[in-house]
Amino acid sequence: TPNDNQEVTRVVVDQSDMYTDVLSKLADHTDKNSIPRKRKFAIWVLLEYVRSLTDHQIPAQHYLHELVINSLVLHKAYYQLHQLLQYFVVSDSKPLACLLLSLENLYPAAHQLALDMLQRLSTANQEITEVLLSKCQILPALRYAMESGTEDQLSSRKFLELAQAA
Repeated sequence: TPNDNQEVTRVVVDQSDMYTDVLSKLADHTDKNSIPRKRKFAIWVLLEYVRSLTDHQIPAQHYLHELVINSLVLHKAYYQLHQLLQYFVVSDSKPLACLLLSLENLYPAAHQLALDMLQRLSTANQEITEVLLSKCQILPALRYAMESGTEDQLSSRKFLELAQAA
């Protein structure tokens, strides 16, 4: 307990400090060749930090979620990744959905997880249509655009070119 004459100094460590100075360094030191126990420890530290933020009603920044996702993918912990996304431990965002789309080659289910995340955001109708078109899913893309009321924002030329190429 400080005396009346002593001044109390507080140190604030924000999420970017934790990310830069602690968590990303921890993740960097646990590569594919690390022992499994060390890899699991690093992932659980990341998850515990995100959980602690949530417990204190502090929204975790998307770069923390990206670090969690990248760490899980690096260590091929796809089941855990799926669980975190399914139970909304990782907050929905367009950057995270894009990250998931980029991981489809490593984890095919990431494509559907990304679409589900974009759907829950309810502000990404055009992005969903574009993702469907990128997979040459012309009819599902058109159906989705009509259901979401965004068909007037679509380029009919893009649909015609894809249909002609198919």
